[in-house]
Amino acid sequence: MGVPFILSSGAEDLYGLRSPRDLASLLALMDLDWELALDAVSEEPLKIVERNRQKLKAGYISPGVRVVEEGTK
Repeated sequence: MGVPFILSSGAEDLYGLRSPRDLASLLALMDLDWELALDAVSEEPLKIVERNRQKLKAGYISPGVRVVEEGTK
């Protein structure tokens, strides 16, 4: 359906953290392709962070639209 998987450990403290490969292994056990499993713990969360960082920049209006230069009056 084109919807990406995102997997998180849900850790509440340092001891609950797991490495990305450990988390990807869980998805691989559920018959998800290894590359997609790795993307679920690395690439897809990174895309979300980058998209949200873009929203914080000056001139952002909506996805794909931003103010390039403001005119003076």
